[in-house]
Amino acid sequence: MVKGITMNISKRSKMVCGILLVLVPTIMYGGITLLGILTEGSAGIAPGNLSLTDSQWGLWRAGHAHAGVLVILSLILQPLIDGIQLSPRLEWTARLGAPGASILMSGGFFGQCEWVRPCEVDP
Repeated sequence: MVKGITMNISKRSKMVCGILLVLVPTIMYGGITLLGILTEGSAGIAPGNLSLTDSQWGLWRAGHAHAGVLVILSLILQPLIDGIQLSPRLEWTARLGAPGASILMSGGFFGQCEWVRPCEVDP
């Protein structure tokens, strides 16, 4: 810490960070499930007889990777937004922009996965 500089985190930042930290385990669970599919149950969580095509695998992997990166970026941005002067409307837009992008971008990957070809269950 640099002498004479203090950092105060607002209640708004704490609230958004708390919500984002609750979402992190869901992203991790999806990643562990993908690992189970890739390794056929030897690592991660095996989802039963679910099999993915190569394009579905790539889209699910990209969706979880982008969600994780954007949520971490959102957590980093919250205290930084406290340090700048913004109108209340612009402040909330900045606070919720990266988490919103995480949901929309990942949702696009996941939605495209279903349109490529529905996931199949092996007999």
